[in-house]
Amino acid sequence: MEIGVFMPAWKIHNKWAEKLGISKEVSNYVNTLVDFPEKHKEFMKFFTETSNWFSEWKKINPKFPLTEDYMREIISTKDEFHNRMLRELLQIKHDAGRRKNPLGGSRYQGLAAFVQLKFLFLSLKGSDYIKAWYLHHFIDFTVSR
Repeated sequence: MEIGVFMPAWKIHNKWAEKLGISKEVSNYVNTLVDFPEKHKEFMKFFTETSNWFSEWKKINPKFPLTEDYMREIISTKDEFHNRMLRELLQIKHDAGRRKNPLGGSRYQGLAAFVQLKFLFLSLKGSDYIKAWYLHHFIDFTVSR
């Protein structure tokens, strides 16, 4: 997020979610996932399973030199330094679904969005969670322009 860019409060997200028939509970669940994914326990558990994201990561970054086994080993060490580096590399942070590729280039880094939506879909949370995810990004994007 750029300095000086205004992001709306969750109250605004919840207001518009309610207008679409999405409960405050669902909206706040998704707000946490989008704004603080590293603090979202269910998502971080999902993230630690490399099979949930590694093949997509390799499509986006085909020259990435590390293997899935090596990435799995880094995650399993529970070493905070390496896990923080991994989260940074994979853009698992605030509003990650709209961030650019950390390895350069003009392609948007779609991995965070892919993993978050896959998490919501495979968790069988339901369509309201998916709608709330898109709504959250839409509101943030429109307000920040």
